[in-house]
Amino acid sequence: MDTPDDMLSNVLKRASENMTQSFIGNTDIRERVEYVCRQMSNRACARLLMAWMVATIDRPDVDPRKPYTEIGDNDAFSGRSSDEQYITRFVHDHRLPLNPTTAILPPAFRHWNRPRT
Repeated sequence: MDTPDDMLSNVLKRASENMTQSFIGNTDIRERVEYVCRQMSNRACARLLMAWMVATIDRPDVDPRKPYTEIGDNDAFSGRSSDEQYITRFVHDHRLPLNPTTAILPPAFRHWNRPRT
């Protein structure tokens, strides 16, 4: 089984081999992901999306709307841990134009104990 680091490297390699083809089949989802990723005024959102995607690929049992263990449900997860453990190094290693630090715990969301919608 691939680790999250392996998954990130494989996705980067696959995307780099064909920059003209999207690997997101659902048009609506692809447009939404592209919208977030192309927002140059707020790069935290793209990083947040990466962290949540890695967490849900690594552990399909988690609910991406529940990135805080304080929610208390079995399908909640630590989005900050996922971000700091895997995304930070990936962002730095590949010089990605994203926030250099975690995007998971802005003050507005720090104490929410319910799913994000």
